[in-house]
Amino acid sequence: MKKIRNTTAWILLIVLIIGLFAGCSKEGNPDAESGEPETTTAAQTTAVEETTKVEPGQTRPITDPDAPLEYEISYTNVYLYEVGSGSVWIQAIAEITNTGEAALSLDTATFHVKNDAGETIASKGNIHSYPTVLTAGEKGYFYIETPIEGTDVNAQMTLDPQVEISKTSLIRHTFEASDTKLSTNALGDLTVTGKIENTTDKSFKTVYIAAILYDKNNLPIGVIPSSLSYSLLAGETAELECSAFALPDTIDKEAVASFTIWAYAITAT
Repeated sequence: MKKIRNTTAWILLIVLIIGLFAGCSKEGNPDAESGEPETTTAAQTTAVEETTKVEPGQTRPITDPDAPLEYEISYTNVYLYEVGSGSVWIQAIAEITNTGEAALSLDTATFHVKNDAGETIASKGNIHSYPTVLTAGEKGYFYIETPIEGTDVNAQMTLDPQVEISKTSLIRHTFEASDTKLSTNALGDLTVTGKIENTTDKSFKTVYIAAILYDKNNLPIGVIPSSLSYSLLAGETAELECSAFALPDTIDKEAVASFTIWAYAITAT
């Protein structure tokens, strides 16, 4: 009987040890009970709201807030011209098309201007965008007019834009423009005038405005940026005026077949 009791005790001890090991193994893997593999989440995606163009100021969630960052540089152009007493300037533009579902922030860009041999002759950074936030299917523009040194105005150049774009949770409140008109001011500069209306119940301290100019082939040939010098109160209508800074002389009223007005404010969610 003593031998049987000893044997039984050893069996119970072995079972206890096996049970302890099994318990430790399951505690180390919290997914073991469900039978699912362990997963690691690299980052959390913030739900994004976008602004519709049909009803300015209204927002709605995008179809898929986890959509990947998708866009394309759909058009580029660089043009050399003279301003004043022979100073050579460049006008450069890069069109961005939002080809995905997520709202995008056009953060900044660097423009590399290259010659026929593919050599970079100038680089310009901190390029602004118009508008700064794009919803699905929309187009935006990185754009500059600036002097360039040591370059023949007749040289053939190409533009290599390096853009910084990210998904965003910012909301763009778009205001409807009306009574818009393209004219030439007393200085001979192209000017776009009209009215914008804030149909929301919110007031905005900063309102950005940009007139995008297109030729007869619907290609962008210039951007005239501006902003309101005062707050746009809820329900208020304001006068807009955008005057060109240093557009090439080739871009006059006859060259502009159409134009689009962006008037908007940006707020956080």
